[in-house]
Amino acid sequence: WGGSSVGKSTALQSAGSVWGKGFWQQWLATSVGLEGSAHVHNDCILCLDEIGEASAQTVSATAYALANGEGKQRGDRSGNAKATKKWRLVFLSTGEHSLDHMMKAAGMVTRAGQEVRMINIKGDEWAHGGFKDLHGLTDGSEFSEMLKANTAKYYGTAGVAWLEAITAPGGIPEDISQAVDAIRESFLPEGASGQVRRVARQFALTAHAGEMATKHGITGWKEGEAIAAAKECFLLWVDGFGGADGNRETRQIIEAVEAFLFANISRFHDLKASENSLYTIRDRVGFVRNSEETKEFIIPATQLAKLAEGYSKEQIITALRTVDMINAPGKDGKAAIVMKLDGKSERVFIISPK
Repeated sequence: WGGSSVGKSTALQSAGSVWGKGFWQQWLATSVGLEGSAHVHNDCILCLDEIGEASAQTVSATAYALANGEGKQRGDRSGNAKATKKWRLVFLSTGEHSLDHMMKAAGMVTRAGQEVRMINIKGDEWAHGGFKDLHGLTDGSEFSEMLKANTAKYYGTAGVAWLEAITAPGGIPEDISQAVDAIRESFLPEGASGQVRRVARQFALTAHAGEMATKHGITGWKEGEAIAAAKECFLLWVDGFGGADGNRETRQIIEAVEAFLFANISRFHDLKASENSLYTIRDRVGFVRNSEETKEFIIPATQLAKLAEGYSKEQIITALRTVDMINAPGKDGKAAIVMKLDGKSERVFIISPK
């Protein structure tokens, strides 16, 4: 993903041309239509251009379905189950914004599970936007036009050569799994979480395939170039993901809570104000208590989930505890403490933004 005219669509067309012509299409489709496309491209590649043309709801559902290899279970007019579409494929996508940006813009929550299935790489980080080396041409625009012209003229050759190479006797080494694991370990930063290790294996598999294609004389690259390129893209992903420690979801919850508190300050009753003003607060969420040094938000237990829509109360409590933003459990061991508010005792949480 990245800004306009950095070479995203050109990269997509180049990838599709490995296998033939027509291996890429627009994102502008329903989730059912995309499932059909995935089924048609089974055991191959599916390239989807301009994610911004699809709705966030479609993208959200598709991110899981494409990666998991199975469509939604549906019934026919009689109520009987239809055969579920299944596939195995690699899918590539382009767009001006990341998955997380799209989901937030639509008021939706991005799950870490989606982001390890649809791997977002910022596509304009190189010397010429999406291109690192122009191979003697003047600028990125000229290089992009050359690639587009060539992919329209030459296509399918590399894919066929690859299949011939790997289906020949000894084409796929017996130790391929160990080789991919070794490449992954060379990619991983220290303390990498399970999610990061999962994504690293995808990049390592791609790197190993590239090295095998080079060995079979298909790419024209030097030995080690595929591994170096895959590692560079993987580390870009790690940086965009927020680090290798696996706390992505925790950070998202904390950001969501902070954004809600300060965007909805008018929905909190100031405890120092007169009780007569309690009923002037529209859609009240809780109370706020100000001091010279801190601002504390007092949230009734029944309202906590509103602070980070899409996450459970338990997830929110766990995330806020990692940065000491929420009260410690009460003497009775319960997460919410008892406090007298609005003339009655109520279980509440006290949140202190940093």
